[in-house]
Amino acid sequence: MNILLRKCLIIFILLFSTVNGYSQDFLNVYLDSIHYAETKIKRLPNGDIILATSSLESLRNGGKEARLFCQRINYCGQVMWSYAYKVPDDHIIMNDLAILNTNEIVLYGSIYKGLKESIFLMKINIENGLNEEMKVFNPGTVDHFTYSIDIKDNTIIIYGLLLDFNTKKNGFIAQFNTKLNFMWAKKFFPFESSGKIAIQLDHSFIAFSGNYLFNLSKEGSPFWAYEMKGDKTVKIIGGPLITADGTVFEGVADNSHFLFKINNKGEKIWETQRYKGLGKASALSNLKNGSIYVSLLTQTNDKKNLSHIVFLNDGLVSSISNILLPQNLSSTLLNQQVDNQNINTLIGSIDPFISKKGDINSFLFQYEVMGESMECLETEPLDMLSSNYTPIKFESVNPVFTSFSFTQENIFRPDTVSWKRIYNPFCLREIEELPLVTDTTLACDATWKINLPGEEYIWWDNVQSKERNITVPGTYKAYKLSCSDPSIHHFTLKKENCDCPFFIPNAFSPNNDGTNDFLEVYSACAITDYQWKVYSRWGNLIDSGMNSAWTGNISGELISQGSYIFIINYTLKDVDGKMIKGQKEQIINLVR
Repeated sequence: MNILLRKCLIIFILLFSTVNGYSQDFLNVYLDSIHYAETKIKRLPNGDIILATSSLESLRNGGKEARLFCQRINYCGQVMWSYAYKVPDDHIIMNDLAILNTNEIVLYGSIYKGLKESIFLMKINIENGLNEEMKVFNPGTVDHFTYSIDIKDNTIIIYGLLLDFNTKKNGFIAQFNTKLNFMWAKKFFPFESSGKIAIQLDHSFIAFSGNYLFNLSKEGSPFWAYEMKGDKTVKIIGGPLITADGTVFEGVADNSHFLFKINNKGEKIWETQRYKGLGKASALSNLKNGSIYVSLLTQTNDKKNLSHIVFLNDGLVSSISNILLPQNLSSTLLNQQVDNQNINTLIGSIDPFISKKGDINSFLFQYEVMGESMECLETEPLDMLSSNYTPIKFESVNPVFTSFSFTQENIFRPDTVSWKRIYNPFCLREIEELPLVTDTTLACDATWKINLPGEEYIWWDNVQSKERNITVPGTYKAYKLSCSDPSIHHFTLKKENCDCPFFIPNAFSPNNDGTNDFLEVYSACAITDYQWKVYSRWGNLIDSGMNSAWTGNISGELISQGSYIFIINYTLKDVDGKMIKGQKEQIINLVR
């Protein structure tokens, strides 16, 4: 460590003396030996954060280098779990992530061999970081530069670019259920190379692509579409950010940035003054008082800066500041998550295609947004506003939407290995957690009632009640919301040897009404693997599959209503970890 770095570290440690709420300030500067793609971030209800990315070697070389990465970091900056997921023989890149039911993480990106490119969705368990499954789908020819995902109330929506060199660009929107089964898709034009989508409070969708804005129904049909106009260089680069009374986007014109808000009719509510930037999308978040918090990269005197602006809910500027980082900054991409206590966790990534390496290529930074002063780093006021600009306007367009289908190509579980990202910590005070352990063994039908030892404890898996009835064997963790006096309580439940009943419904109705659309199997024990076959009443093989529900469709063709013979071979894991194999045959009634 050089002398300047050592002095900075000593100053930061001396400055750090208290904890803001449940969290603490920290700055981790990553010492990357490999190139990572853009790192995305999501925050859990308890304040922990999820980071996910992929290596550029995964995109360029594939094979043994094809890996995705994900880790969970708690509110004190400590890594709870961190894994790499190996995808053999395929080139892969992760583009976005979302949280499903607070129990699972869904990664979304592209995977391809040769010139054939598909998309993938992969589930990861939030509690332990283990991957549950990856599904690969072929929507046609896709382009890995434009993808986003959003999840709300069990609705999974993905968005991207269909690229066909012989036709104009088309975008797509597709819905999946919580089992990652395909529901419906629409492709449409006009569409450009950049864009993002979000689910609104009424479950409709708001999206942009290039300078086009779209508002779509929950079935994917357009309510309205507009093209943003202004001077020759104006374009949309960021958003959508859903607020209580509209949606906020970020635009740029010759590296002068601005925000604008529209209502649910697509009408402009306000447009901010221009502010200086580098032309890259800023990180946008809502604050609990209704203000909008913007993190962006700026340039002064040949030095790249990390800057912040707070806009009031009417678009006026509240404050502008520049954070004084300890080293030269090379990051080009920013993503952030602000929680309901105004704690911001900001991840910076470097774009190796256009950036030069510096002292800070990638970093993770946490701090209180509205604090009087940062405990970790110093800030300075900044003058970067301009009132000389051409206001934007919107012109109506008529997009063309067409239904189409995704074909599932593969389903598997990537190999999971530990992943350690090396970094220099600033400000973070490392404190050893003191574990408390309570365990019990119950009969199969018994329940364990647990009360947390204090109001300052929260459940690791985000259960809100302090009192809890436990029936499923395993270890349940509770954390003390304190970075200065941390502790973790382990409640371990074991049960006597129990049977593992296996259940198959005797009917289902694949009519896309959201109820019993798939034939799924169930067990009181963990189902680790299964293969099924469907026969007609005359013994002819109709369909087969593994580790997935029966949809009642074959290659998009509907199977007629009637009775079918369903035979399944399965493997279960009981409460003691013993593997149990079995076979079951049942008559299934398919109702249309």
